[in-house]
Amino acid sequence: MQDEPNEPFEIEGQWVIVNDTDYKNDIFFDFRQSESSLALTVLGKETKLQNFREQGNQLIFTYKIPGEEPFNVLLTKLANDRVKFSQVNYAINDFHPVGRLGEKVFHMQKVTEGEPAFIASRSSQK
Repeated sequence: MQDEPNEPFEIEGQWVIVNDTDYKNDIFFDFRQSESSLALTVLGKETKLQNFREQGNQLIFTYKIPGEEPFNVLLTKLANDRVKFSQVNYAINDFHPVGRLGEKVFHMQKVTEGEPAFIASRSSQK
């Protein structure tokens, strides 16, 4: 599998998880430009996006859903509008391979026009 994208990478848009049965076909991340900053919705919930950093083919950011603990995300860009990421509840300070610390790794595909509709959020059964 190629870990370096061949074409320019644009994080803005909707991303669905493709390797986890609990979230398969859910719109997990929805990044959109909001005035002068990037806004993020996670599983249909608005978040406060914090500490967004980029280095090479990786991103580190923190998001917080009101009333919940913050999540820290390490994301690696792959080819063909794909990414892999992990999210943890402890601080991620350095860039390193996703999954190196034993955390669960999710794979996502960017939603493109003309694809079937996906689930934007789930009921509170989780």
